[in-house]
Amino acid sequence: AKFRQLGESDIDNDCLHRWLAFFNRDTNEETLKKIIKMDRAIAKAQARMALVLRDEDALRAYQMWEMAMLDYTSGLNHTRRESLQEGIAIGEQRGMAIGKQQGKDKTCRAIVHNAASKGISAESISEFTGLTVEKVRDILKINEKKS
Repeated sequence: AKFRQLGESDIDNDCLHRWLAFFNRDTNEETLKKIIKMDRAIAKAQARMALVLRDEDALRAYQMWEMAMLDYTSGLNHTRRESLQEGIAIGEQRGMAIGKQQGKDKTCRAIVHNAASKGISAESISEFTGLTVEKVRDILKINEKKS
């Protein structure tokens, strides 16, 4: 697609441009003849293609190979899309789980701080929240360090 957008290709100096023009269906006959005369490898490829096109069995084998390659590529692309969608879904689930846990932790810390500011002991806070007394004290220590 990018080759077609170039406008002018440099087939005289650029081997890649010659090959791209050779395989481009829109290349006119005059340019094709020029490319074939100019590049020995392309001339050999053209001769092989002409030979294959004359042999019906070889042409059929080539067409079957081409269809198999298209099917293979299509299958790979489908698998990649499915894998990407699955990966996104897993990432979203993990992100939501992390977010929920962070929300719970933040709420829990706020409850501990509010209760402690009302004079409730670490032991009582532990009973109400289900946190260990050590965890309650750790939360309160972290708050003291921030202040």
